Amino acid sequence: MPFQPQFILCKIASQMKTYKYKENAAGFDNAFFELYSECRDTCLWFWKKSVVPFSIDDKKEALRQIEKSGSLSQFVRARELSKWL
Repeated sequence: MPFQPQFILCKIASQMKTYKYKENAAGFDNAFFELYSECRDTCLWFWKKSVVPFSIDDKKEALRQIEKSGSLSQFVRARELSKWL
């Protein structure tokens, strides 16, 4: 079987991403909710005001909507945050 460096790098990168997310969970949550609050009235206007995304799937959906409907800076921030999920 030939050596496959891409597989090893992907596996290591995915482990690092998981480790960094667990290590900086509070930092991620702060950045996410700051972006969520900023985009609440523009990109996520159709969401109920009582809905707050706490699950990973809900956060992914919120980030997807921000990427779709937000400004360029909001898109970049949402894309960076979605890499952590």
